Amino acid sequence: MLLSGRVIQPLEKEQLLTISTGVSMKIEIEEKTNGVVIKLKGNITGIPDASEFNNSINRLLDENKNNIVIDFGNISYVDSTGLGIILRGYKTVKNAGGDIKIASLNERMSSLLEITKLNTIIDLYDNADTALSNFN
Repeated sequence: MLLSGRVIQPLEKEQLLTISTGVSMKIEIEEKTNGVVIKLKGNITGIPDASEFNNSINRLLDENKNNIVIDFGNISYVDSTGLGIILRGYKTVKNAGGDIKIASLNERMSSLLEITKLNTIIDLYDNADTALSNFN
């Protein structure tokens, strides 16, 4: 598969893929037995981040990997564009018949999702393993 000018091979079980957006966010994709964990690192703030995140989601859905956990354990900052990125990813996965969960929120991120009411839409978990265990 082509992702921003790079050829990306499909992931095998328990394989890790790292994508750097070149701006503020790094994406690691780890295949697990009952889903996929997308580990985000850095800041989620803009168009390049949105493009790489959405490409990652679409690639996983194309591979029929539709149980997705987004791990926020290493996110420092999210602006309004970043929230839109997450919400768009959620809608894309849900429209494809999948499910998406968020894990490892720090106190600031947890408060942000509570203020924006995203915590009423997306299931939140303390860690990725707990989120993975809650897929049907």
